[in-house]
Amino acid sequence: TTAVVILLRSLSIMDSLFLIFYMSSVSWVYFILRAELGGRFWNSIQYIWYYVHPVTILLQTISVWIVVTIAAHRFLAVKLPLHARLCSSKYFAGFQLCLVVLCSVALMIPQYLDSYLTTIRLGGKDRLVIKRKDFFYNEEYQKYFKLAVSVTFRVYLPVLLCVTLTVGILQCLA
Repeated sequence: TTAVVILLRSLSIMDSLFLIFYMSSVSWVYFILRAELGGRFWNSIQYIWYYVHPVTILLQTISVWIVVTIAAHRFLAVKLPLHARLCSSKYFAGFQLCLVVLCSVALMIPQYLDSYLTTIRLGGKDRLVIKRKDFFYNEEYQKYFKLAVSVTFRVYLPVLLCVTLTVGILQCLA
């Protein structure tokens, strides 16, 4: 259907952006550390970790939820073929993509807010350092929000939904 084509194209774009951001940042940091240039490029490493890393997690989260949306479209196409046409328009796919992006950004807001860049004096030079805010050092926050919410919404819930929808499809076809 039209919506699935749009979702698949957006999935390929998100995956490509994820690979570009992730691989470029990891290879740049790896090169700096392997070449023992860490002292000279310390500020670059901090900028990469502070700005690029949360963007890669955001793109990964969006990709995962687009896969769940595609699974839901397939389930509707098999389980309710007459009603599936209502959900297969370009506008509905755009709405779903906007919803996925907004929910992923809302899920990532604490990732952006838990740290800040500041300069400190090391060895006579000003160096950028990433510092965590006091609230985010809280052990309960680390245990409940960072682990439970992040892992639940980025791993367990999408996997559970995809497996459930796939089992529903297989039950319909059997």
